[in-house]
Amino acid sequence: MMYPLVQELAVDGIPVTLSCRVLGFSKQAFYKWQANPVTDREWADAHLINTAMDIHADDPAFGYRFIADELAERRIVGYSMVHRMTAALAVSALSNAVALRDPDGTTVHSDRGSQFRSTAFVTARKHHRLVGSMGRVSACGDKGGAY
Repeated sequence: MMYPLVQELAVDGIPVTLSCRVLGFSKQAFYKWQANPVTDREWADAHLINTAMDIHADDPAFGYRFIADELAERRIVGYSMVHRMTAALAVSALSNAVALRDPDGTTVHSDRGSQFRSTAFVTARKHHRLVGSMGRVSACGDKGGAY
């Protein structure tokens, strides 16, 4: 995210308007971020990730993880770990979530990673009658709106 850079440059005397123009976004977007730099969803995600890291802190080989969480109940609903980020990892976590819940019709929101665009994941999602949703390119905050 480039907003912290704009803030640092402003401290050094470079006008916010100039920095925003050069970096390709509006000064209104910067000021909106400045008013609330961390969303509630980002804060919740950070705590969830820290918890997962703490659980596996003594296991240096725990590899990539996929955590499916549910904001309303603040609990993990699907989880899977492997040594490589693959479609199989995402399908495994999705299958784990489906086995633990009755998610018929639930929206599954993801980023645009290849594992979520794979035939295996899309097929599994459709098989379980789940609705797909993907964030915009380079917009990590999009995930928060799906919960």
